[in-house]
Amino acid sequence: MIIQKRPELPVSFDPCIPVSPIKNIAVVGSRKLSPKYSNQISQIVDYLLSKHYHIASGGAKGADDFVLRQLLHRDRADRGVIFSAWDTYKGFPADVRKHIRYFHQNGGSIMWGTSSGAEPIMAVKMALLHRNIRLVQACEGVIAFMNADSRGTFYTVREAVKAKKKLVVFPINRELPGFSIVKWVPLKCGGCWDGGYKAVYLK
Repeated sequence: MIIQKRPELPVSFDPCIPVSPIKNIAVVGSRKLSPKYSNQISQIVDYLLSKHYHIASGGAKGADDFVLRQLLHRDRADRGVIFSAWDTYKGFPADVRKHIRYFHQNGGSIMWGTSSGAEPIMAVKMALLHRNIRLVQACEGVIAFMNADSRGTFYTVREAVKAKKKLVVFPINRELPGFSIVKWVPLKCGGCWDGGYKAVYLK
């Protein structure tokens, strides 16, 4: 299959302002995120597709799977990219693996990692953290659904803050993460953005 290279255009990221970018936006969140958030994530995916973004995620359960399923539902695997910690499909959770295979076979991109998943636990954790760093570096902005168990998501958000990426966080039964250079401003554009906070960098 021949994939045409799309032209690069200047972009900005603000869910309250219509834009026409074709850059990556990461949509990430807890592996234990309740299915009741799947509709909200689906609406965010649809919004990003309508603005010509490519959507990045990590190929895990929970929030990542909700992103993946909506891309497949819209038949837009070609507008998705999965950042993997693993070097083969076997590393992905069994209940999302078939969706990832279908996604890849239908034009979706996978940025493979180096872990087989069989290494010592600390090596696997390092592979997952490195996956998150690669994801942040490749994206124009990050949208994160964070609950109390979101250690990996917190790490991704922290990397986004360090890089001063455009960032929206949805805190779920938890406080917003504290960073000395960030002021959190609630989004007021309504709809799927209800409950979200935009990071404004203070320095």
